[in-house]
Amino acid sequence: YSVQRYDEDDAHWYTVSGPHNGSYSYNASSHSFAKTFQGVNGEKYRVKCTFACVKNGTMESKSYTSRTITLP
Repeated sequence: YSVQRYDEDDAHWYTVSGPHNGSYSYNASSHSFAKTFQGVNGEKYRVKCTFACVKNGTMESKSYTSRTITLP
């Protein structure tokens, strides 16, 4: 996963942390984990992550982007 910050001046998202490895699970029907990131008040952030699964020797992956979060 990567943490991205929105730059208002040029209207682009920039990676400010990552890419990082998350956690792993085997033979699981579901899995979750949490990480902490210290941002700057007033800045907008989002997380981009990729989930990967190996089944019968074939890997599938799916990427997601979180909603935008503005720190108070």
